[in-house]
Amino acid sequence: MTISKTQVQNIIARATQTLWSEAGALEKFEVEAKDNALFGDYSVNIAFLLAPQLKKSPQEIATALAREIDKEPFVEKTEVAGGGFINIFLTKDFWAQALAHIADGSFLELGAPHAQKIIVEFSSPNVARPMHMGHIRNTVLGDFLARLHMFLGYDVIRWNHLGDWGTQFGKLIVAYQKGWTTKEAIEKNPIEELVHIYVRFHDEAEKNPDLGKQAQEEFKKLEDGDPENIKLLDWFRAESLKEFKKTYEALGVSFDVERGESTYLSDMPMIIEDLKKKGFAKKSEGALIVPLESEHLPPAMIEKSDGATLYMTRELSTLRYRVDTYHPQEILYVVGNEQSLYFQQFFAIAKKLGYTDVRLKHISYGIVLSAQTKKKLSTRGGVVITGKHMLESVTQKALEILKEKQPDISDQEANLIAHRVAIGALRYSLLRDQRTSDIVFDPEQALSLRGNSAPYLQYAHTRLSKILERVDIAKTPDVSYVIEDSFVPLIRHLSDFENVMEKCARDYSPHHLAQYLFELASLSNALYEQHSIMHEEDPKRKATLLALITSTKRVFEIGFELFGITPLQTM
Repeated sequence: MTISKTQVQNIIARATQTLWSEAGALEKFEVEAKDNALFGDYSVNIAFLLAPQLKKSPQEIATALAREIDKEPFVEKTEVAGGGFINIFLTKDFWAQALAHIADGSFLELGAPHAQKIIVEFSSPNVARPMHMGHIRNTVLGDFLARLHMFLGYDVIRWNHLGDWGTQFGKLIVAYQKGWTTKEAIEKNPIEELVHIYVRFHDEAEKNPDLGKQAQEEFKKLEDGDPENIKLLDWFRAESLKEFKKTYEALGVSFDVERGESTYLSDMPMIIEDLKKKGFAKKSEGALIVPLESEHLPPAMIEKSDGATLYMTRELSTLRYRVDTYHPQEILYVVGNEQSLYFQQFFAIAKKLGYTDVRLKHISYGIVLSAQTKKKLSTRGGVVITGKHMLESVTQKALEILKEKQPDISDQEANLIAHRVAIGALRYSLLRDQRTSDIVFDPEQALSLRGNSAPYLQYAHTRLSKILERVDIAKTPDVSYVIEDSFVPLIRHLSDFENVMEKCARDYSPHHLAQYLFELASLSNALYEQHSIMHEEDPKRKATLLALITSTKRVFEIGFELFGITPLQTM
């Protein structure tokens, strides 16, 4: 049985088809849950959508529809409001059935196998560079999408596509060969040391222009397959990955595939030849481009005039490898908003090459801004604010707050709880807003127990856990549920879980679930304040409260798993 909003949608569609079999726009109407019981349980706008087609006023259509909807057994009454909106009041029996469906847990079982394979490419930091807050937002967004699709039953491959090619590696090779650092120093602090010699290279190059030429020569040797330079690049990559993995482990993120873009260099000549053979590529001022006027896009360069390839070429080679090796139905590219044009060009060229059986999606997202300056959270006084630094900073602040609230807590327990709170707070604060929006990261707000934050959700969940610890569930009688007006908002919200998951999957965005969990916490807190299951003597009311608390706790735990938040036994 479908429940709540879905069932109401079916009731409205059925009534509409009964009255006007030719009616269209049935897939476009919206059913909105009402916050105030005085205006019903749900409101629908379908009369406004049907008015142009039926050549009737929304008021006239709504009045006729309301009379038809009134015939449904679970509808208590309807009201027409606002010139054409239909408010629907549902019976207590409807909500009793909805709660029974919720309590058996089947409303959470959305993971029927789809037999579809999805590659989620995310994180993708540059070798020898620190991960900044933009990388952290990318990483937790990609991880959420991987977790979401796994929950929905897809076969998911998590892919970290490392940036490990380009002229900067010629500069690092020159710097290392000149003895500006040591093997031991790099192994001790890989990213910090590689950034140090990279910055020094640029400083020295201003005084000695020949360094730039040396870097070009070393990168050319790298492109030509020089064994020593390849060995150095492999080492830089391996040492960088060691550092990246510390951040990934702290965040609770893992990958199935971690490969650098340099892995696909050998396939690039085939890509270029294929584009030439099919007549898609042409010379322009010595470079090779793919004109995209027919797609209303500027041309894309795939080979420089000196024969060097570009990121676009390597990306096309990567696509060929993924399709030939894994046969995915969809590939999600989690990359910032600023690369929108690039991906339009990339997808257009991929289509020309015949990659039409795989859906390619650019999952864009906004930048992370500082709460103080409202500017990009990447530098402070010329110093990069790394993801590692922010993780440590938020964890330290969480520890200070915890010690202040619980001065007698042991250091070991305090450190463990602070880490879990900090990671949940950081991840959630980077995911709770619409993904394409720029967001402000405020550590104070992220750790607050008030408002839409991970600690607020964790606290609501902990409260429910404490209640269930004190209730002897085994002795709770198996009786039918009693529905009171104060129970309906939470039942309605729980029953909307599937719709929320569908929205997240449709929009590739976690913000729908974040808002849902925030509202769930508010509703469960209201229930907690109004009713005491511990002192409830009526068996039906006790069973109803127990079903609501248990189901709410389950939904929190699924949401926590998707967001990477750890439930806590104590707060």
